[in-house]
Amino acid sequence: MVQILKDEIKDAITAAALKIFLKMGFKKATIAKIAQEADISTGNIYRYFKNKNDLFSSIISPDFVHNLRTLLKSRMEAVSGVSDINTLKKDAAYFKISDELLALCLRNKEKTIILFDRSQGTQYEGFSMETVSMMVELAVKHAKSVNSNFVLTEEKRAVLLLIYKSFLRNIIEILATYEDTDKITSILSNYTAYHLAGLKRYFSG
Repeated sequence: MVQILKDEIKDAITAAALKIFLKMGFKKATIAKIAQEADISTGNIYRYFKNKNDLFSSIISPDFVHNLRTLLKSRMEAVSGVSDINTLKKDAAYFKISDELLALCLRNKEKTIILFDRSQGTQYEGFSMETVSMMVELAVKHAKSVNSNFVLTEEKRAVLLLIYKSFLRNIIEILATYEDTDKITSILSNYTAYHLAGLKRYFSG
């Protein structure tokens, strides 16, 4: 007999999985917990998804990861040669990309948190550190574009790694702590301004 799969049941499963992955992280989450959250039987989940990894991949899609990474990279590249973003016009690419990145993260707040902070045990468990490394390399390129005397030493690379680890961790904490979109936007704006001011002083030294 052919099994008839229902979109509403599949949607209920993915919604429950999103909630459980956010709460427990992928590694500690179980199909049983997800089934309980979705109020369906464990066996019913396997009618829609092969396993927990398959379910995770349906939520954190390659397209989402690619778009997020691309916007992060484009945002940093948009200030190449710019020593002070306050000198940019309001329609500058940097601000447009920043708005796109923020909108993507706010629309997919739970997914963003899971990807960066709760994906241990998945193909994306190294995504956070990969992103930090990418940001450090782009920051070094930016520093050289605004200060011809900038020399990357082992110590400076170590400092930049600490700066961007902290920056990314705090961004995720802001997203995880606050619900109100306007409040998140305001806090992120202020924190980013603080971050950029610190980098400006560091690179000019």
